[in-house]
Amino acid sequence: MRWPRETFMLVMCVVFAPLTIGLITYALHEELAASAIGILVIGAFAYTAMARGRLLGTSVRVHQKQLPRVFGVVESCCKMLGVSMPLIFVREDLRVPLAAVGLREPYALIVSTVWLQQLADDELKFLVGRELGHIYARHTRLTSLLSPNGADNPILGFVMGPWLRRTEYTADRVGLLCCGKYDTAMRAILTTQFRDIAGAIDPTPFIEQRDEIETDPSLRVGELIGREPYATHRVHALRVFAGSPLFDYWRGRFDAFASSGETAVYKQPRGFLFPAALFIDGFLIILLANYLRASKRVAVTIDASDVPGLVSWFAVHAPWLAHHFGSHPTPLALSDFFTTGLAVVISLLIYIVITIILRRTPGMFVFGLQWRAPAVE
Repeated sequence: MRWPRETFMLVMCVVFAPLTIGLITYALHEELAASAIGILVIGAFAYTAMARGRLLGTSVRVHQKQLPRVFGVVESCCKMLGVSMPLIFVREDLRVPLAAVGLREPYALIVSTVWLQQLADDELKFLVGRELGHIYARHTRLTSLLSPNGADNPILGFVMGPWLRRTEYTADRVGLLCCGKYDTAMRAILTTQFRDIAGAIDPTPFIEQRDEIETDPSLRVGELIGREPYATHRVHALRVFAGSPLFDYWRGRFDAFASSGETAVYKQPRGFLFPAALFIDGFLIILLANYLRASKRVAVTIDASDVPGLVSWFAVHAPWLAHHFGSHPTPLALSDFFTTGLAVVISLLIYIVITIILRRTPGMFVFGLQWRAPAVE
């Protein structure tokens, strides 16, 4: 079996991620335990789950009557790809022109007002198509955790860079298929890279800069710590793809699907989400109980005089536990047992309180799940 290049890159990044993270933490003289990594991952899930609320509170929601130009461009690209319309938000962002986020439907597409006025409709179509390509290829399942707002991160770029850069080439191809013209895609890239001076840039000398980079491999080192390839490489890859029979084939399919009037077909399976939420709940309960116990926030002290009475009580009410401790348990062993039990009980009570406040368990909140799935009309 031959894996696609993008999948191969993802597998290699995941395989070597522990070694890479270990080297980084060694260089920083910091110890990063497995539980700390787990907390960071769950924290990223939770932050992504809160992103929708933050967008509703700080951004403009786009629909047919609110910024219809943007809505029309997104709707057109969704018909080409056969994907469901994402939630569309417009906000001011000086760094990221467009970004797609989300772990499951409904996904969110975030458009920056800084670039919106500088982009023609066909250029905007290329950028929207790119982000919808990330959604369709399910890149956002991972990229939303690595960088919920789409901003560049040197450390994450170093760890997951090979895969992230490969996904950008894939997204560029989808964007080109949506807008239909290489010149349009190139202008959109130049605009988002150079903003106000983009119109004054001669594309030919800019593309020729890539030849200088190719002749000296050391000039590509800077690309290794970024999540995006060099703009010169992106433009070159698009030019090659635009001139290939593969582009003509897929462009024909995109046009046919857009004119067919078919509804969106992309639905992400949800079967794994509830077990994953349950796993996160159990992991956090154990982690909280271990913290309460190890930090001595909860401690039970047993005297030697209490041991015979406890042994007798266990023999009557919990013979399996009495067998575990034996006939002569030490006060320390019993103290440790009661401390652990009390820590677990307190952790469960804290979880119940959080569940009442959120109206769902923390694990369900992380994945945006409700007790009952909404009815499908």
